[in-house]
Amino acid sequence: MKRTDDLQAVNGAPFLSRDDAESRLCNAIAALGRLAGIEVDQGEGPEDIDSVLIDAAYQCNFADPHFLGGPCAFNYVETADDVDKLAMKAAPVIRGLLGYIRKCDFLN
Repeated sequence: MKRTDDLQAVNGAPFLSRDDAESRLCNAIAALGRLAGIEVDQGEGPEDIDSVLIDAAYQCNFADPHFLGGPCAFNYVETADDVDKLAMKAAPVIRGLLGYIRKCDFLN
C-alpha cells in the first residue's frame, strides 16, 4: 500500500480547477483514512473511531463527499465565503483523522 505516496500526490501543487481542488481534497481525506486504518473501499474502520470519520473517508474515496454537500460541491463556489464554508466542513474531519492517527501512533 502506498500511503505516503497518496499524501504526497496531493501536497504542494496549485489547484488547476474547481474539480481538481475537490479531487485533491478527497484524495487527501481518503489517504488519511487509510492511515487511520479505515477500509475506504468498504466504509469500515476500527471500532474506536468516530463513524462520521469513516463515512467521510469512504465518501472521499469515491470522490462523493456528501459531508461537503455532495459531489461537485466545489463547482458551486463563487465567493471567498463559499470556500470558507467548505473548509469549515472539511476541517473537523481532517483534524479528527489526524488526531486518531496520532493517538494510535501510526506514523512511527
